This record gives sequence, C-alpha cells and structure tokens, in this order.
Amino acid sequence: MILVNRMKNTPEPPLWPQFSPRLPSVGVVVGTYGALPYIHLHLGIRARLYPEMPFLVHDDCSPQRDELAALCARYDADFISSTMRNGHYGGDTSAFMHGLCWAPSRGVNWLVKFSRRFVPLYDFRLEVARNAVSFPFPTQTGYHVGNHHEFGFTTSAIAMHVGAWSAPIRSYGGRSTISVLADKITAWNGELFEAWMHDRARTLAQAVSEQEICFPDLNAARLREVIQEEGRPTRWDGYAHWPILGGQHGGQTVGALFHSNDEALRRYELLSNALQLPYNQSHFAGLNSHAGL
Repeated sequence: MILVNRMKNTPEPPLWPQFSPRLPSVGVVVGTYGALPYIHLHLGIRARLYPEMPFLVHDDCSPQRDELAALCARYDADFISSTMRNGHYGGDTSAFMHGLCWAPSRGVNWLVKFSRRFVPLYDFRLEVARNAVSFPFPTQTGYHVGNHHEFGFTTSAIAMHVGAWSAPIRSYGGRSTISVLADKITAWNGELFEAWMHDRARTLAQAVSEQEICFPDLNAARLREVIQEEGRPTRWDGYAHWPILGGQHGGQTVGALFHSNDEALRRYELLSNALQLPYNQSHFAGLNSHAGL
C-alpha cells in the first residue's frame, strides 16, 4: 500500500462554523482509477470552497498513480494507492474501506465519499451537519430514478458516520462494517454494489436506533421518531436523504456535475475553465465510463 501524507495549512475558516462550534468534522475520499483530469477538478473545487477540509484520493493501482500522488502533494491532499487492481466494484469498496480507516487520523467525524465523476459545486458540509442532527441516520445519500433503471440507494455521493461504520456489531459477529468491507474487496460475485451497500446502511441504522451502538451525535430516540414518521418503503429506507444527489442524475443541473447528464462533457470543460485548469471535453471523453470509479 502506498500512502502519502501531507501537512494541512490552516486557512481562514468559513463563517458559519464559527457560530456552530459543535458541528462535526467532515472529510472527503474520492475513489478513482487514474483519470487525473477528474481528480484535478475535485482538488480545484476543494481549493476554492473548503481548502482546510481533510481530503484523500484513493487510486486503484492505475498507471497514473505517481502523477496523482504528485498532484495531491501540490494541493496538500492525502493520497493512497492499492498495490493491485481490484476492478470497478472492488476498487470502490477499497476506497470506502481505506477512507474510513484514514478518517480518524484526520479527526473526521463524517466521511464523504465521491466517485471521481461526481464533482460538487458548493460547500456541502452544512447539509451533512443538518442531516446529522435532524435525521440522525449513520448514512446519508440519495436515490436515482431514470428512464432505464432505479436505484433506491446510490454510492456516487455518500456521507458515513465514521464511528458507526467502525463499530463492532452483533450482525457481523462482533466485527465492524469496515472489516466486512475489507473482506468484500476481492469477493464480488455479481451482486449489485448499491444494493449491498444499502444493506450495510440498513444494518447500521437499526444498530443505532436500538442503541446497540451509541454515539452522542447520533440521537437514537430522534432516529426512531424519524423512521416512524417517514414510514419509507424498503427500497428507500435506512439513510438520510442528501439533496446533493438530486434524485435524477441525468437531469441534475445544480449542486454537482455527474457523467450521466446529457451535457456532461461540456459542463466538465466549463468547470475546468472556471477553475483555470487546462482541460477540454476531449480530456474527459475517454474517461467517462465505468473503467474507473
């Protein structure tokens, strides 16, 4: 495993956290296989909107890992690379697992995992904090409804309570969800990744609501109220809805860029221009597939 750590500068913090001293610390992991232009967009957004936020790039042993490590060093971000290629689902699982293992070393309470092609356009930390108080599920994400398929749980943008995802629970024989993720990296057998992760989120929500695992910032009584009040069907249960996903990736026009939008390549190019980066549509065209994460 190749791990590069960088000391973070401490810029002037944004205004709103100064009035909410109990807000959780949020960090980000982005999973990728090469695709340096996408990672450059993520790092450019971070430098513009939340430069002080802990940030990790996880590469699935791509030929560009040295270039990615150098780019992360330029932006004072952390970098980790697998020692072997795990593929689309295995690489995604590895990004989750290593991000959760990395988070405590950076004092991160909530870990946000973005896919490389899902690029946020605003400071989303206040949303994560509000959800944690009002809808205290240990997982925050959204659903996708499209013309050809529906996902009741998505993994392109997801926030995870680090303590809950790290805690041993009875459902896993006293093991943590992190250890279950580690086992799964090389053991995918055709399951739908989103459905498998949704089951992990459901299991943790139940463990929190029943107070099998307890954290001061996850109010079990409030969570039980939310579950009862919302009465969500199974296909959408077990997590707090995070507005950044929009509910329909292809039609999403605000908040984030994603590859399934009809004008995705043009939008990536426009963002590159806005961040004064050197990429155009051709740089993203060959990378806009599931070859990476």
